[in-house]
Amino acid sequence: MDERLVALKDPTLPVVRIEEIWQGIRTLDGPIAGAILLHPNCSPTLFWELFLHHPALAASNPSFSLLLLESESLTHQSAWTLHHLLRRPDIPASVLELLTHAEARKVAQEARHHQAFAGEVVAGWEAELLQLLASELHRDRRLVWLARVGALPEALNAALPYPIRPTPLPPRSPRGIPPYEDWEPRWQYNARLGQLVLEDGLALPERDQRHAILTFFACSDGELAPFLALAQVAARRLLTNATVAPVWYKRLGAALNHHLPTSALPRLTDDGNRWVRAVAQKRLADPKWRLF
Repeated sequence: MDERLVALKDPTLPVVRIEEIWQGIRTLDGPIAGAILLHPNCSPTLFWELFLHHPALAASNPSFSLLLLESESLTHQSAWTLHHLLRRPDIPASVLELLTHAEARKVAQEARHHQAFAGEVVAGWEAELLQLLASELHRDRRLVWLARVGALPEALNAALPYPIRPTPLPPRSPRGIPPYEDWEPRWQYNARLGQLVLEDGLALPERDQRHAILTFFACSDGELAPFLALAQVAARRLLTNATVAPVWYKRLGAALNHHLPTSALPRLTDDGNRWVRAVAQKRLADPKWRLF
């Protein structure tokens, strides 16, 4: 047996020696990294570094409850790192409770909706999910554009604090662009005008707007608008990428979209987020099911 593994079996091994062993391997996989993570004298900094890659194993450390009190190395991680961590289903509930108080709102939100913290969904969860989407996800004026092209589901719109009823747009240029699945449109969103325009300044033709808006919003920042775009856009490449997005609502949007190949759903059934898991499981059980 590796002498380092033998040394790590000694519960009195000094912190300095543990750090020396770690510096000698610097690899996150393998039995030595696991043995370091489980050692009661592992320093908090090193413990939380290894925790990001082996969260389920970490709870078996005899000093785990004490290490929770020195979790700055975890809570000070970037939001991006914590979002990727929260995709995993095997995070201890005590760590999730810690992350529900994270300074980053989206991290705290994702921790609250983790299946190991909130539990699996129960009967009637669809109505609860619609209410959650309407109340928790940030809304912006892009919802007006989604409503104008018929991409704001009435079931969700009705659940919003202020349902959106957009005014009709003035007539647009007859010029058209042939839509197809992975079309890269030659247009941009003019924030000052609040509308989509072509490179030459002409407004995008009405018949092309739905695909263009969904494609653009699916790739954008925000919360409710990109979620709705991903739930409806007909672009498999975007959807496949969204299944590994760090934020839960983008993965949820992809899971809801029936343009996403069913071969991508089994991975989402093991997602850390309870809603993503539920949607993926429901779609596999009933291919005709729709949330809205």
